[in-house]
Amino acid sequence: MGVDIRAYIEIKFRGPDYDCVAEVFLARDYDLFRRIGWQNNPDLAIFRPRGFPDGASFYVDGQYHGLGVAREERPAHWMFPSWLNSAEFATAVERAEQGGKEVPASYYAIHTMMRDLPDCRLVFWWEDF
Repeated sequence: MGVDIRAYIEIKFRGPDYDCVAEVFLARDYDLFRRIGWQNNPDLAIFRPRGFPDGASFYVDGQYHGLGVAREERPAHWMFPSWLNSAEFATAVERAEQGGKEVPASYYAIHTMMRDLPDCRLVFWWEDF
């Protein structure tokens, strides 16, 4: 049994809500997962899960809650929804590097995308398999 992460980059473009601009792949890295809030070892977490964000894009909301499904009825194997802004995601990557961790390339690519986008966040949750 393992865990993967489902992740999306959203930006505030027009109005109060976010728009999804990318569904992104984060390599399976349990150390980094723990740093951004996976709760199998909360002592390593830099950021605790915040829950599903307010004002999420229609696409991300639909992915998490299911289109046309009651909000309470999401797959039971999806856990700990949360979100990080660009600076917070960068902090998690930098702390992993400081600990001697070889950070997968996908984390750098996502950090670069987020750094160059205005008012963005990474929305994510874990999927047990």
